[in-house]
Amino acid sequence: ELTVNGANISNSRSGSHTIYAWSSAVIINDGTIHNNNAANATVFADGTSTVTIDGGIFSIANGRDIHKWTSFLIDANGSAAYTINDGEFKGHIRVQAGAEMTINGGTFENTHAEAYAIYGTVSVKGGTFTDDASKNFASTYLAEGYIIAENNGVYTVAQAVAKIGETCYATLEDAFKAATSGCTID
Repeated sequence: ELTVNGANISNSRSGSHTIYAWSSAVIINDGTIHNNNAANATVFADGTSTVTIDGGIFSIANGRDIHKWTSFLIDANGSAAYTINDGEFKGHIRVQAGAEMTINGGTFENTHAEAYAIYGTVSVKGGTFTDDASKNFASTYLAEGYIIAENNGVYTVAQAVAKIGETCYATLEDAFKAATSGCTID
């Protein structure tokens, strides 16, 4: 098991992930974690790894500019499972077939304008998404009973408090405004 508490970790070595978990448990509570080689992930989990991120700042150099291929900030492979509760994420995510990711919070900015690569299971239940690519990712993998709301170009995911038919609402006030005669607000 690896637990990171407030560390500053940077990687410039070509061919290496900054944090590489193979069938192990990783807990990241805080810190600044960066991959400057842009050829591998900042955090890579494989096998039966479980990775819990409770905070920190995560970034990666732009692999497309440096190596002409895409590098992923967070990468899940095998049957790895990520739980992201908080943190600041500057880059994009890949979840391979068989891997899982649950996002409960954090701020996500796709700084390299690359598409998220999702082949596994993703569930977005919280967080702030600051660009179109991140917003599209959150919208596509939004968990049932959650909503995404825009405010000045920033998108926030939260649990819905009301529902009319199949439409979820962030507030009871919004649901009352949308209600028509005879409908039921759940």
